[in-house]
Amino acid sequence: MAREFFAGEQLDIKTEYVTTNVMAAMPVSHPGGPKIMMGRGGKRVLATCDKMADIVSIDVNNKDGKIGAVGIGSNTADVTEQKIGWIRDHTSGGYDNLEIEMMAPVVELLTGH
Repeated sequence: MAREFFAGEQLDIKTEYVTTNVMAAMPVSHPGGPKIMMGRGGKRVLATCDKMADIVSIDVNNKDGKIGAVGIGSNTADVTEQKIGWIRDHTSGGYDNLEIEMMAPVVELLTGH
């Protein structure tokens, strides 16, 4: 629905969760609409991103509703590799066309000491 809206198509939708009546973006975005970004830190969302998004955002797991120990712990190199694996494993042939974005609220700098 977002793609059609930003591409300037008139939307008339009535479903259980969404109702629109003669809705269209003004002014129209660029042809095809803007890129759609979605993501987070959990498997369920990351595994479905390629079906709905052009950009996949890898983030901390915010299942606790805050950036705390669980979220920070989900931002390690090993867990990030696992998240990329979820995206790759559930992408229907378009992994190479996805743009990946990552938030890094905590960074460890290794000095070689």
